[in-house]
Amino acid sequence: MIRMLFLFFLLLTGHLCAQDTHVRTYVTCRGTTVETGDTLAGGVVLQSLRLYLSDFRFRLQGREVFREPDSYHLIDQDVPESMQFRIPVSMYDEIRFSLGIDSLTNVSGAYGGDLDPTKGMYWTWNSGYINVKLEGVSPNSKGKNGEFGLHLGGYMHPFQTLCEVQSQVTASGGIRVELDVCPMLEQADWKNYHNVMSPSAEAVRLTGLLGKSIRVYAE
Repeated sequence: MIRMLFLFFLLLTGHLCAQDTHVRTYVTCRGTTVETGDTLAGGVVLQSLRLYLSDFRFRLQGREVFREPDSYHLIDQDVPESMQFRIPVSMYDEIRFSLGIDSLTNVSGAYGGDLDPTKGMYWTWNSGYINVKLEGVSPNSKGKNGEFGLHLGGYMHPFQTLCEVQSQVTASGGIRVELDVCPMLEQADWKNYHNVMSPSAEAVRLTGLLGKSIRVYAE
């Protein structure tokens, strides 16, 4: 009973003193922020990175207190305004979200906004959305002039690439989401897969590496 009253008090005061949570995303390599054109570990030059973060959920003491409706955010490193957004929630101790687009959205047909096919992140109805699109140059790539393109997606068995991220983080008005690309790039199979352009086992593997390398901090 005391726990329930405490939870009700937190929710009530959070509502009365509501403030948005400012989510800021950063592309990093082993904790260091990187920009387009930077040379990363192993001599990889990052030319572009775009990806979807979706289905943001916030929990307090084990209970979901807010789930963002129509929660689809296209993060584009070359578009600064896409790297940050606000979510109307103020009281939580855990955050959950997904890297990629869920299967239901994929089979429901193309949408507008960040899901608009003109954004360049949609294959076809039977392949769905590209969850991660990373392009650049690597000295190990067998592509022309060392170029590579990792277009990672897939929503049907056995190539589901959706990854869930969850983190214990105390409400503070701001969240820092770090997308560490180096573990994925360091473990990429450049000899056989300098281009990944459709759902595949390699797309699942690489997306999983990126998902496990996402870190969330309070700001």
